Amino acid sequence: MIQLILLSILVLIVLYSLRQWLQSLSPQAGAKARKTLVVVGLLGFLVFVARANWVIPVVGALVAGLVRLAPMLLTLLPGLLKALRRSPIGEPGDAPPPKPGGGRMSRQEAYEILGLEPGASRDSIVGAHRRLMQKMHPDRGGSDYLAVKINQARDTLLSN
Repeated sequence: MIQLILLSILVLIVLYSLRQWLQSLSPQAGAKARKTLVVVGLLGFLVFVARANWVIPVVGALVAGLVRLAPMLLTLLPGLLKALRRSPIGEPGDAPPPKPGGGRMSRQEAYEILGLEPGASRDSIVGAHRRLMQKMHPDRGGSDYLAVKINQARDTLLSN
């Protein structure tokens, strides 16, 4: 039984690593890599099932174990999901934490954050904000701090 638990942990680690790797790729390369991984995984599973006649009892044992553990797993699920959605702290390239009492953002700082020249049009401000948020949103691996700064820069430039 301990071998099945260790195998399950190993599979989860591999899946998490693959997820992180796929998120680091461009959208086009990520889509191709996902398709390739699905095909290779299915072929590997079929070969594994064809060669191992002990797979069905193992799957049955895993299902029985999951049924017994389901009540405990369901109580842990909200906390686990919350932990997985939280952005990592201290990643290389993260911006420094905000200074207390930083106050309002200057227009010059807002232009620098959005990568625009002073006097940019409303459409270019909105476009730059959209592009940056697609890259830096916390749901896509960015940090909460950067998302707040990007939103604050947009609001500062569009307020006048």
